[in-house]
Amino acid sequence: MTDINLLPDKPGVYLFKRNNKILYIGKAKNLKNRVKSYFQNNIKDLKTLFLVKKIEKIEWIVTNNEVEALILENNLIKKHKPPYNIKLVDDKTYPYIKIDIFSDFPTVKLTREKINDKSLYFGPFTYALKLKYVLDFIYKNFNIRKCSNKKFQNRIRPCLNYQINICPAPCCNKISKENYKKNIKKVILFLKGKNKKLIDYLKKEMKEFSNNLEFEKAAKVRDLINSINTIFETQLMEFNNFFDKDIIYSKITDEKIFFQVLKSKNGKILETEFFKFNKRDTFYNNILEEFIIQYYSFKSKIPEQIIINKKVNNNLLKKYFLKKFNKRVNIYFPEKKFENLELINLAKENLSENIKRENNSESIFLKMKLKLKLKNIPFRIDAFDIATFHGKSSVGTRVVFVNGKPVKNLYRKYIIKTVNENKL
Repeated sequence: MTDINLLPDKPGVYLFKRNNKILYIGKAKNLKNRVKSYFQNNIKDLKTLFLVKKIEKIEWIVTNNEVEALILENNLIKKHKPPYNIKLVDDKTYPYIKIDIFSDFPTVKLTREKINDKSLYFGPFTYALKLKYVLDFIYKNFNIRKCSNKKFQNRIRPCLNYQINICPAPCCNKISKENYKKNIKKVILFLKGKNKKLIDYLKKEMKEFSNNLEFEKAAKVRDLINSINTIFETQLMEFNNFFDKDIIYSKITDEKIFFQVLKSKNGKILETEFFKFNKRDTFYNNILEEFIIQYYSFKSKIPEQIIINKKVNNNLLKKYFLKKFNKRVNIYFPEKKFENLELINLAKENLSENIKRENNSESIFLKMKLKLKLKNIPFRIDAFDIATFHGKSSVGTRVVFVNGKPVKNLYRKYIIKTVNENKL
């Protein structure tokens, strides 16, 4: 079983496995302490005792803080549905931001129920208070109506929000559908985290106001730009844009090349993969480009964005995805201090943890070589077990490990009918 001492003193999510199937997923403020607690002698809960006996392997994913661990745990449980996890309450317990984009004058509101009504949904979010702060910011800065549909339909004259310039009063035809939809477009860009596109859009708008000598409106847009820049610099993972994206972190040492892939869907990390290669086996000028091409050549689903920690030939890779998959994929190298940096750091952190695990595994094989006086480090290990029933009905099984990992397609079961005593 995995050495518990390898777990870091960091927040994250742990996965208990047996036969490569996930038994249980949990979150922790301190991974090492939490996992160690399962193996104490004072545990009396029968379910926990049965779970611990079944554990063959422990995997973990580190996060930046306990809140992110909670989000990741929630996402992974919904995806894998482990047998030892309590059945989760439906998603409606978590709040979303909903935009009814097919309405003439759409609303932007908080909801706890996500239904298939062709509206735009952003979330789920773990903290309703944080979400209400975002909504308040939207209402105050993007000129969006706050009233319910019933009040909107029955209003005869503008409300107080119009008087204080935080609502354009579409209920009384004070704004056209076209101009209102422009405000909604800004909100969508804001919630998707497309900060550069939004800022460019606002700067163009500010210039138009200035050219028309509408300096008060231009100043208001300028203040909005400054506020948005401040928000994006301090945003958390949960508020990153909601495109499907992969984050790839690469590291090259003297002997090996490592890659860590985090897969994010709708703004939520759902999966992580780790790869290692011997440096002597590679002959490519740009190993990251080659890895990306080979990695996605076997995938049926391609993300809309790929975030990487080293520069590559973006044009070449974009042409590759367009030709092979008929899909436009944006590839980003974070040059600004706050742009996707949190995700890159998270991939880097998980890569470091996986390298530690690999190094520990290699040290075990080195000890085995020395202890058994082998010529080489054992690359492949075959283990056999024979079972009999009262000296008859003998059955043999074989399991195979390559580089310390089980290779299930090489497992075998043997029905032993006779024994050649001359070869014993």
